[in-house]
Amino acid sequence: MSAFQKLWPAILEAPELYGREEVLERGRILAAGDPTLQGPLDRLAQVYQLLCASGYREFLLLDLGEFRGFDYYDGVVFDVFAEGVGAELGGGGRYDHLIGRFGQPLPSTGFALDVDRLFHAVPKGNEDEESLRADYLVAASRRAGRRVMSVASELRRSKSRVIQYLVKGADDRVLADAVSMGATQRAGAVVLVGTPGTDRDEVLVVDLPIKKVGRPQAKTMTMKELVALARRNRRGSKELS
Repeated sequence: MSAFQKLWPAILEAPELYGREEVLERGRILAAGDPTLQGPLDRLAQVYQLLCASGYREFLLLDLGEFRGFDYYDGVVFDVFAEGVGAELGGGGRYDHLIGRFGQPLPSTGFALDVDRLFHAVPKGNEDEESLRADYLVAASRRAGRRVMSVASELRRSKSRVIQYLVKGADDRVLADAVSMGATQRAGAVVLVGTPGTDRDEVLVVDLPIKKVGRPQAKTMTMKELVALARRNRRGSKELS
């Protein structure tokens, strides 16, 4: 039996596999240990688990039949959907080798959105510019990237608007760079994650804007305290509106 004949059942079934964990389980059965098929499945499982751990499981669906019409993609690809819009808002994927065609290869991910469809998906409201500002900028060094996503997810569940930011370079740059970015983004406060001297469940919080010249004053809070504060602030802003 040729290699193509062995793969034929998988070729027929894979485009119909659509769902959550069961898709990965069935995909591994179809791969039958073939490393050229098992490798992409393992990578997809890794990305899926990371997103689930960040609190997005209910928004995710896996589709082994999804193929984008561009040959430069070499990893996970995705589409974005929203309730009330009968087509994808846009999509994208991983293309580590594309930039290499124009110079040095670099790990890259990109996406594009259809602006007309995006406007259809956004609820119409009369919020002013001030009410659309971010409540928090959650920041850390790159080594604490997963923790940043976890903290941001907890704050978003409190209905807070959150920006995630990873600081390049040494740990002693995190505070200054995060505060600078928070001020640029006009966030209400900066939340620092994974800083030396804090426990796993603690963060440093810097209120913005900084009113005094000099080093920003950061206060230590547990995540439970921070989430409770975020909820009180959201209730307060609703009452004022």
